[in-house]
Amino acid sequence: MLFDLAFAFIVTIAALLGLRGGVLPTLVAAGVLSLAAIAGIAAHAWLALAGLGAWLALFAVLTLALGSADQRLTVRFGMLGLGLVQGVVAVVLLAGLLLGTVYRETPAAAEKLRLATLYAPVAALGSRVAPEEQSVALAFPTPVDDVELANETPVPTIDWADVRPFNDDAIRALPGEIRAIDRTPLAFEVEGRVTEVNVDIGEHFEEGDTLAQLDTYQLEIALQERRAALIEAEARFEEAQQEYERQSALFERDVVAETIAETALASLDAARSRYEIALRGIETAEDRLEDATLRAPYDGSVATRLIEPAQTISAGAPALEIQSNGGGFEITATIPDTLVSQLQVGTSHEVTLLDGSDITFSAELRDIGSRATSTSGFPVTLRIPSPNDALRAGMSVEIAFRLSSNETGASFLAVPVNAIWSNDDGGFSVFRIDPETSTLVGNEITLAGTEAGLALVADGLSEGDIVATRGIPFLDDGMAVHLRGTGVARYDD
Repeated sequence: MLFDLAFAFIVTIAALLGLRGGVLPTLVAAGVLSLAAIAGIAAHAWLALAGLGAWLALFAVLTLALGSADQRLTVRFGMLGLGLVQGVVAVVLLAGLLLGTVYRETPAAAEKLRLATLYAPVAALGSRVAPEEQSVALAFPTPVDDVELANETPVPTIDWADVRPFNDDAIRALPGEIRAIDRTPLAFEVEGRVTEVNVDIGEHFEEGDTLAQLDTYQLEIALQERRAALIEAEARFEEAQQEYERQSALFERDVVAETIAETALASLDAARSRYEIALRGIETAEDRLEDATLRAPYDGSVATRLIEPAQTISAGAPALEIQSNGGGFEITATIPDTLVSQLQVGTSHEVTLLDGSDITFSAELRDIGSRATSTSGFPVTLRIPSPNDALRAGMSVEIAFRLSSNETGASFLAVPVNAIWSNDDGGFSVFRIDPETSTLVGNEITLAGTEAGLALVADGLSEGDIVATRGIPFLDDGMAVHLRGTGVARYDD
């Protein structure tokens, strides 16, 4: 509708300018328009567009400056006809230039122009005057009607990927961390305020060395109280023993009743119990006083220091973490589930320090965890048989795992994970592109696992197949598609 109005407007304005302008303006404008038409036919598109603009502007200016209404009727009708012809030529030239240049990369705009009612005669005239084989700048494609456009379904452009064999290299590099084999957290068995910390991270010590000390003032007072209680209990015990001996002697001479002797015996037993409790209280107080001193259980070094002087620490809270001297190092790492069956305990693997030294050494796989840690994979431990002097606990390393063959001998194909979708049967499928019809085919697959953004397919696809990788929820079986980056697509979405 818009293009119909534009075409009619151009023809009407040209006719009115010819009627009003007279001979000279109309002839000059006709000459300029002829040059623009020649430029268009000669494939000078932008020169032709500029000529069209100059034609309309010059026609209007000359008409306003030189035009006169006092001309003979025959002349005026002649100029009206010449202006009308110029308008038709301008419309044909404009439509051809738009479709041949400006709208070549914008199919939607070209579609609207081809839908215009007046485009059909314009295209017919343009095709005769400037055939496609003679002019590159002008294009007059076949008109499109509403019914044809409604029946035409846009072909979506999709992202895709080739199905390729899984890159099951003999070596897979994964990160790891060095730690000491004999590594122990130390804690005070009593709570208190830290008064001394005699070691720092990395410092070495010998068995029995004092590593840290708590304030013992309250513990010493408690020990003194226990000692005082022991002295009192000991005196009461001796007194009860003497009383029992005296009452026993009187009972044997029938001086006192048996009940009095029994009462003295009971008092002796109670005094003995209090004495024994007081003895155990002394031992407990001495142990608590000893526990206020943190001593080294073996020769080693400090891996982590968690306390500072004047800090109050509770019983059992870690104070230091130590590691033994000469106990050796091991490496911890996490491997994906797809590698578990390809690693064997006892095999040797090359390790590289990531501290910039590029030191390499061998480590032996000692253990593979029986349970995955969250979603990260399975924990593994490697033993370093001959530790290098440069090794320190906590260093980051890269482990080049040497993979053995899969137990089943199966080889997997790899596709991007986002190409996989769940089907109604609870399994997994992909959309494969049929190369002959360029349509989608839903393929059910057997998924063996995932690895680094790739889905490992055990069955259902062949090497070289092409699968859709994006917009899966909007695709359907049998849908015609265009592969992004291949050929020419009508709609580049």
